[in-house]
Amino acid sequence: MVRAFVGIVIAIAPGVVALLRPAAQAAAPAEIAPQHSEQQVADAKKAVCEAYDKAYAALAGSDGQSSTDPNVQLIIALNTRLATHVNSDYLRQALT
Repeated sequence: MVRAFVGIVIAIAPGVVALLRPAAQAAAPAEIAPQHSEQQVADAKKAVCEAYDKAYAALAGSDGQSSTDPNVQLIIALNTRLATHVNSDYLRQALT
């Protein structure tokens, strides 16, 4: 009987301690995001649009080909895939 009581106390004790423990301190307020001028926003949009136009032109040039030869079709598909990969790297670099 005593063992059962001690077991119950041991099982309940961590919950009681957790309830009575003081709450964690609130985190420090997050830093305020920087505000950009309208000129900075316009310049950034222009740079991104120019990068997109270059990437689109490169992809359109590689994708605009066709052939009935299966080997050439494979080469065109590989070149298009490579152009897509390179364009994604270029756009990611332009956004940073």
